[in-house]
Parts: sequence; structure tokens; C-alpha cells
Amino acid sequence: MARTSNGTGRATVRVLEHVRREISSGAVLPGALLPSLRDLSLKQRVALTTVHQALRTLAAEGLLVAEPRRGYRVLHNGDLEK
Repeated sequence: MARTSNGTGRATVRVLEHVRREISSGAVLPGALLPSLRDLSLKQRVALTTVHQALRTLAAEGLLVAEPRRGYRVLHNGDLEK
């Protein structure tokens, strides 16, 4: 698997960028649940573990919060560029 200079896989970066774009564009609003990991995996054509890693990264950045048995909820749109 190809990796970026910080060790993150390209597929993970692609998912990170996709979710950030969805949030910054207003397609997913603060307080909303993201689509399921499985749905994101199918839409982005990546493994479930890749989606999970990307969403955990966004949660660690404070953009999302994990809700057990529900999914990931958007906390805020942060300072993302539009």
C-alpha cells in the first residue's frame, strides 16, 4: 500500500478529504450522524478499516465524536476552508 510522508495511506487520506469536504460544504451539518462505515466504505471503494482509521483521526482532531452503536457525529465544521 502506498503511504504519504506522514505514514498515512493514500486511501485513508482520500477518505479524510472526502469527509472534510462534505462537512465544510454543508452537506453534513454539525450534529448530524455521518453515513455508516459500511456505506462510506462502499462509496469510497476502500476497506472498512480504512474508513474507521480516517474517522478515528477526525475524532482525534475534535471534528467528530464516536457514539457507540450509532456511528460518528459531526461536532462542528471547525476552521475548514470552503
